[in-house]
Amino acid sequence: KNYLRFRFGLIENNEPTNYVSKIDGTAENSFSVDGVGFDTGGGVRSLVPVALNSAIGVNSWKTDFDSATVAFLSTGTQAEDYEQVFEINHYFTILPFFLDGELSNIQNLIQPALFTSTNTLKYVFDAQFNTTLSNPNGTKSATIDNWLGAVGWYNESLNG
Repeated sequence: KNYLRFRFGLIENNEPTNYVSKIDGTAENSFSVDGVGFDTGGGVRSLVPVALNSAIGVNSWKTDFDSATVAFLSTGTQAEDYEQVFEINHYFTILPFFLDGELSNIQNLIQPALFTSTNTLKYVFDAQFNTTLSNPNGTKSATIDNWLGAVGWYNESLNG
């Protein structure tokens, strides 16, 4: 079985990678789960997707407790160093629809600074897998932060 800590962020394209909420600047966007791909008996591992648990604390970004799942898919061969393959799905709505003090801008169709001109948000994440939560040794992690965003504002299918 495996433990997963999954952090994500919506950041500006040129911003350094971070996982802090743009809504309040304090909450780290984070999920975790234990028991991914557990042994169902006889060495057969579960392929059932498992819901990730959202972080405890200030979660201004949170819209749905079961908005992220992870599933064990397979184990590689000896030639592939027995690598494990997982699939993470994360569904969410970008919130808030507007920030305090921006209502008149919304009413007058003035875009927030995050979406004016070529400004936009991109999705970044860090997945940290381990056999247990309590021992950080042996953690395998992957950070994906190189895909540019193209999030649109009202009535835009992409930014611009």
